[in-house]
Amino acid sequence: MTTNDDVLTFIQKSLELEEIDSTTAMGSVFGWDSLKHVELILDISEKFNVEIPPDRIGELTQVSAIIDFLNEEGALGN
Repeated sequence: MTTNDDVLTFIQKSLELEEIDSTTAMGSVFGWDSLKHVELILDISEKFNVEIPPDRIGELTQVSAIIDFLNEEGALGN
């Protein structure tokens, strides 16, 4: 069962950040730029076996939004 903490850890490792929380957003930390965002979205899609519609990619720019999306898709066991 995947939890919110698992998602936080995954995003942290994917973005190679030392520390994040649910309020961390693209542009608020060094290293989460548009190119890294595309890589993160692809990583999330693969890791959590979800298809992310292109029109949602621009909405998933904060950790909490990514967690909410994964919950909506049933990818988390919260």
